[in-house]
Amino acid sequence: GTTHAGVVDFKIHAELLRVITYAMFWFMVLVSIFMTTVVMKQDITDTPLIDALGYNNICVFFDYSPAREIAALIYPFVELPFIGYLVLDFVTTREFWQTGQISNALYRVSQFLFPVELVLIVL
Repeated sequence: GTTHAGVVDFKIHAELLRVITYAMFWFMVLVSIFMTTVVMKQDITDTPLIDALGYNNICVFFDYSPAREIAALIYPFVELPFIGYLVLDFVTTREFWQTGQISNALYRVSQFLFPVELVLIVL
């Protein structure tokens, strides 16, 4: 960044945090798939999901140890950048509202949804 009279200016791109979130999520998924199918050689053709729904979903790879524990170790690297993204996205929305680039209605919706999003991501 640059320095002016003791103040450091730098840019943070909120979208970079979103990309990091997606990358870490898919890393977590791939590690879980590898651990479940290659390391543990778990048979995922007979699961409660198949019994109830007739098919599996991606979460089946988080159901078995040690994939479950490893995914739990990786998950903070998914969640923390996502929280950072939500905060920076709200700050950006607020700046757009302050400069008249978005309507009051859109900003009010954003104000309402921001805490809801934060609560949902940490649950």
